[in-house]
Amino acid sequence: MRKLLLTAAVVVAAVSGAAAEDDVYPYRESGPERDLFIQSSIKTCVNHNMWKNMGSESEVKAFCECKALNLAENWTQEDELNWWRASASKEKIPVDLHNKIKQGQVAWVKHFSKLPRVPARSK
Repeated sequence: MRKLLLTAAVVVAAVSGAAAEDDVYPYRESGPERDLFIQSSIKTCVNHNMWKNMGSESEVKAFCECKALNLAENWTQEDELNWWRASASKEKIPVDLHNKIKQGQVAWVKHFSKLPRVPARSK
């Protein structure tokens, strides 16, 4: 009987742990919520003036798709709450959330940048 209870407790803990992971990152798994998040992120990004001047329309769309996918993988439920709290109170978003957004932008700006490479110095 004791072994059965111990086994049941382990199974419940494993299932609740898997559910907690899904709750922490709500947009990692395929589904309508992820699709809506990615589509709205792309639409917002493509229409933003800062990204419109980055290149052609197809390049901007590719950049925005990559940025949205990066956010979908790393966006937590807490990030979502902080985003809406800051928006509702008309305050700046928290620093860690800002850094998470910038991380995705910097990676893809480097990828799509048209700046020439910096020449290497000879030693």
